[in-house]
Amino acid sequence: MEKKLVSILILLIMLFAALPYSAGAADENFLKHTSSGNVFGAGEDLQIDQNIQGDLVLAGSRLEINGNMGNDFLGAGGEIIVNGDVSGNIIVAGGSIRVNGNVGGDVAALGGQIILSRNSVVEGDILLGGGEVTLDGTVNGNGDVSTDTLKTGDNFKLKGNLALQADNYPSNLSDKVGGNLNITQVNATEKQHE
Repeated sequence: MEKKLVSILILLIMLFAALPYSAGAADENFLKHTSSGNVFGAGEDLQIDQNIQGDLVLAGSRLEINGNMGNDFLGAGGEIIVNGDVSGNIIVAGGSIRVNGNVGGDVAALGGQIILSRNSVVEGDILLGGGEVTLDGTVNGNGDVSTDTLKTGDNFKLKGNLALQADNYPSNLSDKVGGNLNITQVNATEKQHE
């Protein structure tokens, strides 16, 4: 149910964020600040360096977020890099997604490659689906990951439970998960680790 809801939300994000392109604005970046502190935008290459009080909703080929966000970040793009801190949730879809900052809520991401970097801290849960997922930060909540290949770095720690669907994953994964680890290998049987 969660995956279906996230998929629908991401589809809506892409639809609404891409509207400026359908209006003939494809040759330029579109960025609109609202009076409530939210920012909406689309473009080929968007770099957001300022802090955003509210939500940030973007679509584009390359999105780089260097400022901090007071609420949520919703994005769709070929390459998405989040260097700033996000007080709320991150909900993104893209070819390559990298979260380098801290997240006060959850991270829901669908992409070819997803990376939670060494210095990232996610206070909530992670819901990730991608071809290759690399986890090297701290997740204080639970995780639900579906991937061909899961890689973990030396700094990775997930304090809650992890439900993993993967072809390939590290043999020492149970050492990095504080709660229950439930692994389903594609074309294999389900294993329960406690």
